[in-house]
Amino acid sequence: NQNQNQNQNQNKNQYAHTTKSSTFSSRKSTTSSARSQQDQDFKNFMNMFDETVSSMSEEELNMAMGAASVVGSVIGSIIGARAT
Repeated sequence: NQNQNQNQNQNKNQYAHTTKSSTFSSRKSTTSSARSQQDQDFKNFMNMFDETVSSMSEEELNMAMGAASVVGSVIGSIIGARAT
C-alpha cells in the first residue's frame, strides 16, 4: 500500500512537471510569434511613414508639425486640468 502511494505521487509529480513544461513551451512560442508579428507590423508602419514623409514638401511637413503641436497642446491641457 505504501509502495502504491509512492508510485502515485511519483506519477503525479511527473505529470505536473510535463504539464508545466509544455505550458511554458506553448507560452514561449506564442510570445515569440506575437513579438515577431509586432516587429513586422512596426517595420511595415515605418516603411509606410518613410514613403509618406519623403513625398511631402517642406511646407507640408511644417503644417503637419504645427497640427501635431496643437493636438499635443490640447491633450496636455486636458490632462493638466484633470490632474489638479
